[in-house]
Amino acid sequence: MLFPTLSFAAFFALVLPVSWLLMPNRVRWRLFMVAASWMFYGAADWRFVPLLAGSTVVNHFFARRIDRANGKARKTWTTAAVATNLLALAWFKYIGFLSLTTQSSLRFVGIHAHVPLPEVLLPIGISFFTFQALSYVIDTSRRKIQPVSLLEFAVYLSFFPHLVAGPIVRATEFLPQIKERIDPRHVDVGKAFWLISLGLFKKVVIASYLATHAADPLFGFPRQHAGVEALFGVYAYAIQIYADFSGYTDIAIGLALLLGIRFPQNFNAPYSAATLQDFWRRWHMTLSRWLRDYLYIPLGGSRRGRVRTYVNIMITMLLGGLWHGAAWTFVAWGALHGGGLIVERLRSDRQPPPVGPAPVDEPPDLGKGAAPVATSAPTAAPDPAPVRPTVRRPKVVTLPRGEVLVTGRVATIAASDEAPETPQGTAPPGFGSALAGWRDAATRAGANAKARASAATPTPVPAASAPTAPTSGVPAPAAPGPAAPTSAVPGPAASTAPVPGAPTPAVPAPAAPSSAVRGPAAPSSAVPEAPTSAASTPAVPAFAAPAPPADTSTAASEASDAAPATALASSNGARPFGPPKLSPGARVWVGRLITFHVVCVAWVFFRATSFHNALEVLGRIATIGGRHNPFNWTVAAVIVAALAVQVGPRGAGVKLQVLFARSPIWLQALVLAGVLTTIDLLGPAGVAPFIYFRF
Repeated sequence: MLFPTLSFAAFFALVLPVSWLLMPNRVRWRLFMVAASWMFYGAADWRFVPLLAGSTVVNHFFARRIDRANGKARKTWTTAAVATNLLALAWFKYIGFLSLTTQSSLRFVGIHAHVPLPEVLLPIGISFFTFQALSYVIDTSRRKIQPVSLLEFAVYLSFFPHLVAGPIVRATEFLPQIKERIDPRHVDVGKAFWLISLGLFKKVVIASYLATHAADPLFGFPRQHAGVEALFGVYAYAIQIYADFSGYTDIAIGLALLLGIRFPQNFNAPYSAATLQDFWRRWHMTLSRWLRDYLYIPLGGSRRGRVRTYVNIMITMLLGGLWHGAAWTFVAWGALHGGGLIVERLRSDRQPPPVGPAPVDEPPDLGKGAAPVATSAPTAAPDPAPVRPTVRRPKVVTLPRGEVLVTGRVATIAASDEAPETPQGTAPPGFGSALAGWRDAATRAGANAKARASAATPTPVPAASAPTAPTSGVPAPAAPGPAAPTSAVPGPAASTAPVPGAPTPAVPAPAAPSSAVRGPAAPSSAVPEAPTSAASTPAVPAFAAPAPPADTSTAASEASDAAPATALASSNGARPFGPPKLSPGARVWVGRLITFHVVCVAWVFFRATSFHNALEVLGRIATIGGRHNPFNWTVAAVIVAALAVQVGPRGAGVKLQVLFARSPIWLQALVLAGVLTTIDLLGPAGVAPFIYFRF
């Protein structure tokens, strides 16, 4: 029985008023709801009803035994319950797949044996109610829930809005609701009508149109399509399966609301995701959480090292693909998603851990791909000096072609702040622009620094008492000019910063006295001494050369100014040192484009009838020439509009929903009648079954 049909409308028109009348009496309401759900399920084939009833009784028995057992017996009963559910699922859904795979494997090794192929009819929705039964017995074993009565469990397992295609509702989310006394006057009718109307429009209008005019012709006859037409056919299927499945979910959530039950959200604009991890936080969210909590974490999650984490991700996605269908194309779909998640995890693992306090440990997330990595907190500066004084000192920067700039750098750094680091091989942002302004500012800053340095009173320190900071072990070449005396006033040593690839000899710069600080009566000891150990020395920016020997009184001030220089330029200012970096907004859009196309490639294997069919479709996309049908601009407009709705602001839809929910009931009925009329006019003559009915 399909939702967008007159037969279901008549069925629900009888169920809804009786449900509202029986809501005050919870036992009668439960009995009526079980009978109505079994009638709904039996409308497809009455032979499936005993299977649903048997699953209810068997899992109720296991839950009772698990709850009473302890220790090893508890684990044994849990294993028996899981095995029983999986064996039933394997028999009805995978027996044919296993038989054909076994026969093909034997022929591959030269054994021509006949493997029996049982003819088993696949019950509708067996994957969904089996997963719900598994979550019930496993949560009972984990002491998350207490077993309920057989009648309550029957309502949970057979509740018809989510029976055949989800969402996968946990027992912890559903059972507490049926224990409460629901007042029909408190039912959120406005939100329910809104979701039902939206779901019908997605399924009957968008999904059916794209399937008829783009997706089905492409996968049915790939050789008749090529180039852009084939690409838009794949896009059309991506929108079709979203509109089809999310449309069913919207209708199911709306029907459940009218019956007094709230379901969890199952979709959240999945094609606006910038990563595959984010995609799986938005697509079929109840399945993603189920795979994470009952498969990925029991396998070990991310607690057993990186390699084991990658293996667990791949196993989870492979089994998730096989859950969708008994074919190797679904396994390939899961492998593509698993490989993409592993690549994203590899990139995140190679990035340095962020500087900051260690995060609170939390359970690993399948979407994230790993548990958070704890990092050690940075060493805080002494409390009595919350803000260091502003220090202005000259700095020598050696440019390509032997040009030298003396720049002044001003920094007011809080005691607990950490200086940013510059990645290897990259230049500071914005290098190529405003070159002339940078040079003028650098020259003026250097002149001001020299003036302040000469006006300050130095504090002489014997040269013999000044230890040298560790160097890289490679002596710097001697630069022309007079040598700096060893008894110079303490201060930051002049450092050279040759750009990689331009070997220019270092040029010494005049040292600034440490007492040249801004502020009234700054003492000469305002900057504390810092240890000279290599562990406590801040990282030198990638484009700076190792500093020459310097006394320890300047180590702390050097650490406070570890930020990279903000102005490096070539003599002509025509070329930057590296490619321009993308802004955060641009990176999000690039991530969305990449993620969407990776998902579309995976959808090709999900939709294709075989590997040959999938590869043929992908090959036609790369074919520029060949026979083309007239391009359907309406299909392209529907695809663009559907994607724009997902990546656009979410506030407009919420405001419309709230406005509709607050409208009078007569206005809601009038709007609903208009929407249904529009759907009937725009929709096809018949309604195809939902895609996820076969899973």
